Amino acid sequence: MLKKMMFIVISIFLLESINAATPNSNGFDREQLNFINGLNIQRHNFANHTVNMQKLVWNKKLQDIAEQHSLSALQSNGWRIVVATNYTNGAQNLYDIAIWFLKDSCPKKEEDRHLESKFFEHLNPLQTIIGCAKKTENELLKGYTVMCLLSPSGELSLPSCAPFESSCANGFEYKDGFCSNSDLPDSDQLMFISALNEKRRQIATEQHIANMYEMVWNKTLHEIALDIEKRYNSLSSEDKKWMLLLYLQLEDGLEYRPNGRFYWDQFHPLQREIACVTLGKQWNTGYNYLCLLGPEIEIIKKAESLPVSQCDPNYVNKNNLCSLAKTPETPTPPPESQVLTPSTESPVCNPTDTVTSGTTQPPVTRYTTEKLTPEPPPQVPKELEDYEELDGDEYDPDFPTVPPRKYYFY
Repeated sequence: MLKKMMFIVISIFLLESINAATPNSNGFDREQLNFINGLNIQRHNFANHTVNMQKLVWNKKLQDIAEQHSLSALQSNGWRIVVATNYTNGAQNLYDIAIWFLKDSCPKKEEDRHLESKFFEHLNPLQTIIGCAKKTENELLKGYTVMCLLSPSGELSLPSCAPFESSCANGFEYKDGFCSNSDLPDSDQLMFISALNEKRRQIATEQHIANMYEMVWNKTLHEIALDIEKRYNSLSSEDKKWMLLLYLQLEDGLEYRPNGRFYWDQFHPLQREIACVTLGKQWNTGYNYLCLLGPEIEIIKKAESLPVSQCDPNYVNKNNLCSLAKTPETPTPPPESQVLTPSTESPVCNPTDTVTSGTTQPPVTRYTTEKLTPEPPPQVPKELEDYEELDGDEYDPDFPTVPPRKYYFY
C-alpha cells in the first residue's frame, strides 16, 4: 500500500514538473508564429513588386541566436536583422513603413532609397527563414522589443516602386500566393515538432527512458494525412503503419498525461516520424489539426535505463534522444594535376534544406577546379549548411561569430 501511494505521488510530481511551465517554456511560441504570419501577409501583398517571393519559415537555429546574442554583436558580424515594436502590432507598423516607402521614398534616387531600407528585410524575396526573440528597449531601440534574424541572403533586394506581373524562378511553382519548390511544413508545424522533441527529451531524462527517439517530419505520412483529410472516410486501414491524433491547436499535443492514451501517443518512445495537416470544415469535429505518428501502432513497454542507452544502430545520443546519425559523403578526389580550392560561390536561397524530411540528407563537401565545371552552389548559407534537425538543440556558441558572405547592415 505504501509503495502504491509513493508511486502515485511520484507520478503526480513528474506530471506537474513537466506541465507546470510558463506558456512559452515548452518551446512553442504562438505569439511569434502570429507575427511571422503577419510578415508573410505583407510578402504576399508585395509579391507583385518583386520576383520569386517565397514564404518566410520559422527556424530554430536563428531563434536561438537571436535569443542569446545582442543586437550590437549581431550587427558587427553582418547579420540581416529586422526590429519590431512587439509581436502584437509590430507587423502592422512595419507594413505602414512599407506603404510610406512606396508613396514617398520611391521618387528618390536609388542610392538614397537604399539607405532607408533597414525596415524592409522581411520583404526581401531572397530571405526565406526567420527566427525572432523578445528583447528590451535598452537592448534595441526606444519602443522596439522584438528582434528577428533572417537568412540565407546577405544582400538586400528592395521592392520595386512600380508593380508588375510577378513570376517564379525555374523549379518553383505558384502556390497559395507564393513561389514554392516543396511541400515541406509551415512554421507552426516546425515549431510544434521542435517543442515536442524538447518535451520528449525532458520525459526521457526524468523517467530514465533508454529508447526515446527524436521525431522528424515525414513526407509519406504527410501525403497520407492529406488523403485522409480530403476523403474523410479513410480513417481505418488494415495495413496502416501510423497512429492518428486530432488537436484543436498544435500546442495541445505538448500536454503530457501518462495515464490518458489520447495524451500519450505522441510521447511513445519508439515513434520517430510525424506529419500534421489542417482539417477542413467538412470534418465538423471541433478539431483543427490531424497528425499522423509512425512507425509504431501498438503500445510497447518503454525500456528503463540510462537515456539513449538502447538506441538502434545508426542512431546517436542527442541530449538524451536517439537521433539518426549523419553520414557525410566523401567527395571523389580529383586528378593530382588539379589544385582544389574552396568554393566561394554565393548560396542560393532555399529554406527547405533547413528541415529534416524523414530521410536525412548528408552534407556534401564542395570543391571547384579550373578544369572541372563547378557543382551548383549550396542551397543554404555556410553557417547553416550542417543544420538539418527540426529542434535545433545543438547550439554552437561560435555560430554567429563568422559573418555570412556579402552581408551589409543598415
